[in-house]
Amino acid sequence: MSCPRYPPRTPIQWERVRVCWTACSRSCAQWSAGLCPRERKLLSLLVSGSTDTVAAAAIGVSVRTVRRMVRDLMNRLGARSRFQAGAKAAERGWLAGG
Repeated sequence: MSCPRYPPRTPIQWERVRVCWTACSRSCAQWSAGLCPRERKLLSLLVSGSTDTVAAAAIGVSVRTVRRMVRDLMNRLGARSRFQAGAKAAERGWLAGG
């Protein structure tokens, strides 16, 4: 099942969003020591110079979701800026290997 790319309006659409969110959450939980595949893809896009808008389109989420993901990664890394987050991610080996 693919996740919807539009704002949900009906109960059935909201259920699809819930199912997709649950699947993504489980996937991310398996990678708690590092990054889930979506986070790894986001980091690689941002390191390569992609804007939030381009990154959002590439991973199939909204720009707002990308910004939330970046904020979450920064919190996990204890970083105050995106630059500092990139440096800390490199220190942890999060940028190598994909």
